[in-house]
Amino acid sequence: MPDILIPDEADSNPNSEQTEQLEQAVAEMQEAVSHYRTCAGDIDDDFRKVNEHRRLSLDDLPYGEEMVRTKGLPASLCHAARLLEPESVSMAAFNEARAIVIEAHETLEDCTSLPPDTCEPD
Repeated sequence: MPDILIPDEADSNPNSEQTEQLEQAVAEMQEAVSHYRTCAGDIDDDFRKVNEHRRLSLDDLPYGEEMVRTKGLPASLCHAARLLEPESVSMAAFNEARAIVIEAHETLEDCTSLPPDTCEPD
């Protein structure tokens, strides 16, 4: 996963540079989550096809647990992006969006890595 620059927590209303940095972090996390879920989903789908004769549980799939853990991240990151849309972003909105990015980043870092030879980023 790429390193993502997440600005420090704001203790007052953030300036435009801080907001732009966080908007960039949100966009990068959205891309990373989308890439991970697409590739992991493709791997799970291929596994299902090869094992169509078997009844598979979530634990049987190579990325079953990861797909469940990351399921809500796209919606959370969309919410973070919306928090940063107004002309003047409040400290509370900035810090909430920042917390969402950090949570998404930590969740994705904790997931099983994708095989290096699959699904190169666009």
